Amino acid sequence: MTEAEDEESQPESEDQDQLQLFQTSVTDNSSTTPVTNGTQQTSMTDSTDDSDVRFEVLVKERDALRIEVTQLRQSLEKLQANHQTSLESVQQELHETQAGKENAEEQYQTLLGRVNTIKAQLGERLKADAVRRNVPKPTGSMSLI
Repeated sequence: MTEAEDEESQPESEDQDQLQLFQTSVTDNSSTTPVTNGTQQTSMTDSTDDSDVRFEVLVKERDALRIEVTQLRQSLEKLQANHQTSLESVQQELHETQAGKENAEEQYQTLLGRVNTIKAQLGERLKADAVRRNVPKPTGSMSLI
């Protein structure tokens, strides 16, 4: 074998050694006393009872977590619904405000047009009155009588 092949086979053999060690300790419960959660187990019955207890605890924890997830999901749905409602309300208010602004701008332009029309008509009337009266336009100097 080359050095590269030898290095590749070493991790596999280490994994196999660990697997065999694990399988030996699992199948040989009567001769060894494995340590679990800091306590030694002396027999297969104690190991089974402890496993059952741990399993029940895990099941209860899982159920509690499921309930919590359900509550959180419901809370999230309520928050999303409230957010959607308030968002729709704000959007409606925005549309109403924009419509009011557009209406005010239209009224302003209409009034501005009317004012300009009145100014133009007044200017024309003043000119027409001046022509009719044949009043000379004042010059830069005014004489007092």
